[in-house]
Amino acid sequence: MPWLEKEKEKPFENLLFIHVPRCGGTSLMKSHDIPNKVTQGGAWYRRLFMRIFFARYELLEKNNFPFWTEMNAACLFIFIIGCFLLQIRATEYKALSIAMIAGSFIVFFISTYIFVAPTICRVRFIRRAFFVLVEYLICQVIANTEYITGSNLHGYLPHLTARKIIDYGYVGKDQFEEVSSFAIVRNPYARMVSLYMYNRFGPWESFSHFVRSWYNETIKDYREHGEMEEWYIPCHAIPQFEFTHDANGTKQLVYSVVKQEELKYLKKIPSSVGDHHKNTGVDAAKNTEAKDEIHDDAHSDIGDVNSVHDSSKEWSVAEMATTNFASSIRCLPGPVSRALLEMPHENKRKTKTPWYEHYDQETLNLTYEMYHRDFEIFGYDIVMEQRPDLERPPPIINNDVSV
Repeated sequence: MPWLEKEKEKPFENLLFIHVPRCGGTSLMKSHDIPNKVTQGGAWYRRLFMRIFFARYELLEKNNFPFWTEMNAACLFIFIIGCFLLQIRATEYKALSIAMIAGSFIVFFISTYIFVAPTICRVRFIRRAFFVLVEYLICQVIANTEYITGSNLHGYLPHLTARKIIDYGYVGKDQFEEVSSFAIVRNPYARMVSLYMYNRFGPWESFSHFVRSWYNETIKDYREHGEMEEWYIPCHAIPQFEFTHDANGTKQLVYSVVKQEELKYLKKIPSSVGDHHKNTGVDAAKNTEAKDEIHDDAHSDIGDVNSVHDSSKEWSVAEMATTNFASSIRCLPGPVSRALLEMPHENKRKTKTPWYEHYDQETLNLTYEMYHRDFEIFGYDIVMEQRPDLERPPPIINNDVSV
């Protein structure tokens, strides 16, 4: 990603996916077989490192600190061999034994506790060290600029914003406007919990501590200076509208913005509405300004298009025109609609606690302050209706450096 399809004869059939972190886009990567596409052809070592990248990517979706891994099993094996040689051939193999013991421990520690999502995201010098490593020491072998995935000094390529993709020259401005570009966004309150589950320092870190740390440290450079480069701020901390809009948040750059909460209603959209093509010369309605009245209480990161009762029933065009039903999926280009319908439902981190139960008044207020423009631009309700005990967050003084 962001390219899901890029070899189609007609430009609008090519799919450019702007992957907003923690909004369910990883499922699209799998349904379009991106891991296999980027490991076809090229030098063997590039294919190997890209496979490692995607294996780690999938592993970190499930664990903050992955302990039971094949790599750690190999480290344990080398450690045991080193100890064995040190015992029986202490003089002859001393240097080799020490190297095996020390090396296996270092690799284990780095792969389990250092180069993982929580530390790369929240510890700046580790994030910078990682980008320097992949850019210079291993010479960009885990960066695939053809499909815009992997990682280099620009950061995590799958999570580049629309502006960065154009500014860095990965996609030309004219080409960007010709293809079917789209993004998935979600309720900022729910997304904050997903960010917590993915980037917390283990289950012992509370949600309230995480949100305060996120506010005071992780997103500080963006809040105070509008900084967008991953050298300063992790891609996970950037507000969602920065991925889809221009610098002022006034012009939508991505052609289609889909609310994650509405994906499960996609099968209800009549084909005459849901198979809109963008090459007609007329801009489709952006529909992201309408307030979303649908709240997804699911614990998963992705809305299941098969999960709605009576999903076989289609709404008529007249019915949809008189309601606010599924406003973000009414005028999707055909290729985008089909891609979303084919997307599998996955629930990587099951939890017994609904996302809204994590909140108290302080964390609600801080989350709104950090991501208030996402509420405004994408039309999400700032009142958490599942929690009537929590008050409406106070208004934000317009000192947003991104405006």
